[in-house]
Amino acid sequence: MPGRSDTGGRTSRAFAILDTFLDHPEQTHGSITRATGFSPATVHRLLAEMVAWGAVERTALGPLPDRHAAGAAGLAGPGRAGPA
Repeated sequence: MPGRSDTGGRTSRAFAILDTFLDHPEQTHGSITRATGFSPATVHRLLAEMVAWGAVERTALGPLPDRHAAGAAGLAGPGRAGPA
C-alpha cells in the first residue's frame, strides 16, 4: 500500500500475529512462531507488548499455561487507546 511507513516493521509484524488468531482463536507461542515465520524472540517480545496494550490476552483455557487469545483491543480495531 503506498504511503505505508512501517512496511515490514513492528506494526506489520504485530498485525501478522493478530491475523493468526482469525483461524485459531487460542494459540501457543510456538504455534504463532510457526504460523508467522518470525523468530521465537520476536514473537515473545511482540506478544509481551500486545498483552500490555490489551490486543492479546494470556489464557488458561488450554492444557498449556502459555496460551494466548486476541484481546478486546485486538478485536476492536483502530481507535483504541494504548496503555496509560
